Amino acid sequence: MKSARMFSILNLLVNHQKITAQELAEKLEVSKRTIYRDIESLNLEGIPIVSYPGQGGGLGILANYKLCDANPQGVAQSPLQSTYT
Repeated sequence: MKSARMFSILNLLVNHQKITAQELAEKLEVSKRTIYRDIESLNLEGIPIVSYPGQGGGLGILANYKLCDANPQGVAQSPLQSTYT
């Protein structure tokens, strides 16, 4: 299920500084392409996931971003954000 997988990706990104798409794909038993589609969906939900290039790079959540700050007072949350905050 896509929403469960996206929640798992978000959880892994929160608990790791950086993780590669290949590692995510292996942990979740999907293709790298599926990971990239899910990352794009998370970005559209307002979660700032960035790609760090080079040796030791990978995917991560933008530095200084806190999930609890994702919803300014009075702004409706998406279902994914309300699940995690």
